[in-house]
Amino acid sequence: MRNSFYLTIFFLFFFLPGLKSQERTHHNEISDMSIYQWSGRNSLISNNITSSLKSKSGYIWITSYNGIMRFDGVNIDIYDRRNLPFLITDAFYQIYETPDSTLFFVSQGSGLIKYNNEKFSQVKSKNGKIPQTITCLNFIENNSYYIGSYNKGVYKIHNDSIFRISEELPDDLSITDIESAGKNHIWIGTEGNGLYEFNDGKINHYTTKNGLINDYIRTLYFDNGQLYIGTQRGLQTFSKNNFQKPFYDSLHINHINSRPDLEHIWMATESGLGKFSKDQNKFLFTQRKGGMILTRLAKIDIEEKNNIWVSTGKDGLLHLRNTGINNYTTDEGLTTNKTNIIREHKGDLYVGTDDGNINIIKNGEISQFPFKLDLKSGIRDILFKGDEILIASYDGLLRVKSGKQKLLTRKDGLPSLDLRKILQVNNEFWIASRTSGVIICENGDFKKALDKNNGLRSNFILALEKDSRGNVYVGTHSGGLSIISPEHTIKNIKIKDNDSGILIFNIHISENDEIYLITNIGLYTLKNQTISKIEIRHSLTGVSFFDAVEDGAGSMWITTNQGILRINKNDIYEFLSGNISSVGSIIMDESDGMANQECTGATRSTLLSDNKIAIPTIGGVSIIDPSGTRIDTDFPNIYIKSLATEGKHYLNDTVELGPGNMRYTFHFSAPQFTSPEAIKFKYKLHGSKEDWTIIQNKRQIQYTSLNPGTYTFEIIPSNVLGEWSNDSASITFIVKPYYYQTTWFYILICILLMLILFLVYKWRVNDIEKRNKQLKKLNSELDRFVYSASHDLRAPLASVLGIVNLAKLDNKTDPQLYFQKIEQSIKKLDRFTKDIIDFSRNARTNLELEKINFEELISGVLEEIKYLDETRRIIIKIENSCDIGFCSDPKRLEIIFKNLISNALKYHNLRQENPQILISINCTKNIASISIKDNGSGISKEHINNIFKMFYRATERTTGSGLGLYIVAETLDKLNGRITVKSELDKGSEFIIEIPNMKKGS
Repeated sequence: MRNSFYLTIFFLFFFLPGLKSQERTHHNEISDMSIYQWSGRNSLISNNITSSLKSKSGYIWITSYNGIMRFDGVNIDIYDRRNLPFLITDAFYQIYETPDSTLFFVSQGSGLIKYNNEKFSQVKSKNGKIPQTITCLNFIENNSYYIGSYNKGVYKIHNDSIFRISEELPDDLSITDIESAGKNHIWIGTEGNGLYEFNDGKINHYTTKNGLINDYIRTLYFDNGQLYIGTQRGLQTFSKNNFQKPFYDSLHINHINSRPDLEHIWMATESGLGKFSKDQNKFLFTQRKGGMILTRLAKIDIEEKNNIWVSTGKDGLLHLRNTGINNYTTDEGLTTNKTNIIREHKGDLYVGTDDGNINIIKNGEISQFPFKLDLKSGIRDILFKGDEILIASYDGLLRVKSGKQKLLTRKDGLPSLDLRKILQVNNEFWIASRTSGVIICENGDFKKALDKNNGLRSNFILALEKDSRGNVYVGTHSGGLSIISPEHTIKNIKIKDNDSGILIFNIHISENDEIYLITNIGLYTLKNQTISKIEIRHSLTGVSFFDAVEDGAGSMWITTNQGILRINKNDIYEFLSGNISSVGSIIMDESDGMANQECTGATRSTLLSDNKIAIPTIGGVSIIDPSGTRIDTDFPNIYIKSLATEGKHYLNDTVELGPGNMRYTFHFSAPQFTSPEAIKFKYKLHGSKEDWTIIQNKRQIQYTSLNPGTYTFEIIPSNVLGEWSNDSASITFIVKPYYYQTTWFYILICILLMLILFLVYKWRVNDIEKRNKQLKKLNSELDRFVYSASHDLRAPLASVLGIVNLAKLDNKTDPQLYFQKIEQSIKKLDRFTKDIIDFSRNARTNLELEKINFEELISGVLEEIKYLDETRRIIIKIENSCDIGFCSDPKRLEIIFKNLISNALKYHNLRQENPQILISINCTKNIASISIKDNGSGISKEHINNIFKMFYRATERTTGSGLGLYIVAETLDKLNGRITVKSELDKGSEFIIEIPNMKKGS
């Protein structure tokens, strides 16, 4: 495949006949730039990009026919009709940025869109309508700019008012570009109508009829009095009122761009990328870059460091950078990209490859070594000695001298053909082999072999190097390191106690004989027969080191399977002195310009005479210029894009959030486009207990279940070296509490708790006082009970005893009289005993609830007391209307009825005509009301309040114990009932009882 040199020659000779004598380059400045592509496969929503701009914020803004994209090197934000409802279509043409960082987007169908202070808006005019399709824009000063439209001509917008710039300028032109040439002086490119000049109100029109190369103007650029005009048929300049001779003839030019401080102009075309000097003495052009065919290039945006972003119509966004790394691949003419060894001879590079060829790079051109023999295996090493060349391969040793080529094999005495490395030791050639140890030849003849039979610990030799004292260092596979003195004595040194599986790929010996071993387990150094490992900090996983090369600027470059590590030699000394715990490194890989970051395993790199380093990779040759490598060590800007919670996004600096949010996600961004994966972040949530946390390769942080309060999320970025920026981004937010998490709620709870405690205290005091009152009552009743009980128990017994003594002395009186008196005393004692039993049972037994049949209950009571003398003469009436299921304790009800009815009988007025007792019972589902009413003797008012006291007798004619009504009151208390009395002396009494229904569920 032909390289860009031939493409350049092709265009120069066939399209630029007038420039044959001008300077031409071969491996040129464009091909020396690294290229990285962003497309629909790794970020973008479309590969059809209309323009891009790296804004002052650090973001890359991209326009397409599918919306606007904002890119930070990792994530992309998309703005289209879904989130910008004022858009008519999603198509945009170009982006412009003002000095105050306001962005303007010209669109197809949606007019002019402005982005400022994190918000998009549609530009409106106070006095007229802005065209819907705007193709280009040119700023004059603040609040003033020209806009070009499709089929609507050119307008000027000033302080939000829109005007046509001239009546002489047709109003149906389709404008492609507007370029300022000074105050009140602009150039206007059109689609098919040539070039217009507007200068202090005057209009000049230029077409092919008066010198223009083509009437379809694609792009304009003005610099130092000269207008550059890109058309569909090439590039032309206009200066001193004349069109100059066109160049890049017949190329479809889409965009040209430069800056006043640059000496060159970039050019994007339909068929490649161009670059030419402003004095037009140097012209570069390439159609291929990094294996990519460069077509449909739309726009070029130039960065601060002269790197460029190229928008394409089908390949997405391209980033071309000057990184100090040049590559030679099959695109430039290598026979294969799989390279093994690079040797420099008389300024030319000899590249041994896997296909058995040697590619010669001379002044950027690649040719092949003229082999007369067909080697079947790859070239492993090349050594130049005077006019002789020795070439090692797995086919044997090839000697090239005076045009003759001879392949030495086993027939010539070699013990094996698998040769890897050639080292000149005095007049001998020492050759490392895969199976036969070190093979020594002299004058083209095999001399002897050093192997396991005469001192080596392995026959698989990977590395051979010699120090200034003549000692040869041999690196082996699984045999450690062997040192062979000039007298051929061998000393073996182990890297580990067991070196099985340890490969010493290469040995690097510095100018002052420092020994470094590059192994599959890391970098080691040998000093005073002691091997020490050098700990290197890097972010790579599964990495293998292959070789180490020192440049002349104090750095060591270590090739790996994942790029090249650059470390500082002074850091190695600091590490070996114990001053630091590890050696820092910088990784260079494909993002820094390598065509392929995987260096060829177990091969050597070469320090060239111009202090550049040539590195064989599986993707061609990479040549690094240590003085020209540009590592972006700037700190990226840091932005918090949003705080998201429960599907809502917040962009303000201070956010108030309601209660109940479970997740708080912070989306942040740090625009960086060379090594975004190397950027680290440390963050902290102020207001929480957490400390600073360091992360990498993440652009969002999430917290869960934060307590109510005020928080500030702060985040700080690093650069690619891991150094921390002094700038940070932060967002403050307030998590509002539920009402039960507020201070006033806690105060209210405290008040309520204090009130509850106070009420509990009062209840407890009242309870204690109640208990004390009850105890006093019990003590009083107990005293009265003991006194009265002893009196009431003894009185019947004393009466019986007196009657017995009287009967003994009286022989005349009928004994039945005495027996009758004794019986009366015993019955009185019995009634008193029953009252005491009822009182005790009520106090000590639990309630036994049953459904009550009041008629049966009262009938039973009446049956029990029918033997009282008064019963036969008193009429007892029962009125029972209780027909629902009423539940209570029947035994306690029986005690109540027995005492109240017996009292009504005992204390009745038998002298009246109709002595009677009326028992009335009424029920609801909750309560029973019982009335026992008589027309007996009644109770005087002074006794009403005392009749329920223990042993209280309201009349002298009473024969009772004084416990009956007391027991009634205590029994009702057990049943949660109550009793009231209505009584009038000599007219009767009424006892009214209310008892709750104790049925479950009532």
